[in-house]
Amino acid sequence: MKSGTGEKKRIKRIKRFSYLLFSLLFVLLLMLVFNKSIQILIDHSSIESINNKIVNDYNPGNADSLKQFLDTFKFEESTAPISIGEIKFKKRQNWSLQKEFDNKLFEETATFPSRLSYLNPSDSAFFYIYRKEELKDSKIILWLPGLGVSDMAFGFIKHFFIEELKRGYAVVVYIPPFHLNRKANEKENGDGFISSNVQNTLNIQLEAVRELRTMLTYLQQQNPKEISAWGGSMGASFLLLASQYHKFTHLSLMIPVIDWEQIMLKNKTLQPLLTTYVNSGFDIKLLSKAFKIISPVNYKLKIPSGKTLIQVAEYDQLTPKHTIINFAKEYGIKEAISYQRSHATILISMQLYQDYGNFLDSL
Repeated sequence: MKSGTGEKKRIKRIKRFSYLLFSLLFVLLLMLVFNKSIQILIDHSSIESINNKIVNDYNPGNADSLKQFLDTFKFEESTAPISIGEIKFKKRQNWSLQKEFDNKLFEETATFPSRLSYLNPSDSAFFYIYRKEELKDSKIILWLPGLGVSDMAFGFIKHFFIEELKRGYAVVVYIPPFHLNRKANEKENGDGFISSNVQNTLNIQLEAVRELRTMLTYLQQQNPKEISAWGGSMGASFLLLASQYHKFTHLSLMIPVIDWEQIMLKNKTLQPLLTTYVNSGFDIKLLSKAFKIISPVNYKLKIPSGKTLIQVAEYDQLTPKHTIINFAKEYGIKEAISYQRSHATILISMQLYQDYGNFLDSL
């Protein structure tokens, strides 16, 4: 009996020590993540990752072909909604929020043909839908995530969905090409979206806008009460471009990428890459013209200024805070909230979700 009691005490001590060790490591991790320098370093690491993917698979294509593409480019034609038959709907189990709503939630996928199937034969335009009732007469939020969205990210972004669903919105989540169900292979998530071939990168992003405009056309046909939208990072870029053709009731933008030219041509981390492009026959003016056509700052957008929220990261190394604040001032957006986070770490701020909920309540 004594031997058994001693063994139990030893196991308890091990468990207690393990718990304390885990707690200390967790606290240390939080201290590191909340440190300004560390957060900035994480952003730079993300940019460096983009640089490495481009360099390691460098195949820029032809400068003359890019020039011809830009000379004949028309945004309306390049993003016009496609004519689709019946959108296919299926029940969905991943990214489930059933437990949050006592199983009173319809969770579906919606798909239709994608024009990007030439890059990935199995590809389709893909959306996740959360709703409590039919889309007819409902309030809808079209929700656009950023580059690299994954199953891990769901642990954070689900809080946005919960805030929306609690307030009676149906949520339609866009899955960008090369992500989740649209991955070319299981190992990749977002790889290929930004490549060394600038013309290919432009085509992919323009097709993403086309898919959004196609879904918006379908949603409008369902006769909802209203359609609003949320866009984060790269997703905010697509959303703003789509807003030229669709009037949203309200708009939420988190760390929006509004100037691809600034990111790709003026970021110090990517400067050495420019020399590589120039040596391949792509001069800076050509590249500048290319990234301008997918940058929301170069368009006259239809933004509901009094019903738009922008959530800004103080330490953002992709789109600096002052760039976003100037953008907000240009469009008369007064609701701009700043967080002491970087581009890559803003989702760990729980205040982010509370502020978003407060914004929805204010509408």
